[in-house]
Amino acid sequence: MPAIESAIERAVAYGIDLTRLQAMLRHTPTERLEMLRTCRPQGESAVQRAAAYGIDVSLLELALTWTPTQRLQKLEELVSTVRTLHQARMKRHGT
Repeated sequence: MPAIESAIERAVAYGIDLTRLQAMLRHTPTERLEMLRTCRPQGESAVQRAAAYGIDVSLLELALTWTPTQRLQKLEELVSTVRTLHQARMKRHGT
């Protein structure tokens, strides 16, 4: 199953800070907006703020090094992998 192995090799993982998420959800949307406005350090880029918040920006930084052609190639590879996985699911489960 080379297509599935290839998909696993290209899999992307991300993490969610559940404690921070749960803390944010305890507040109303208006309170959350105010919290975001007041905790934003001035003079930092969005990427710097994301990294400070705990988001792994390494994949974004890597993607920004690719040319538009390389980005399209990656997208085409992903679409091909998704199609292969979908076909395998259809063959196995019939749905």
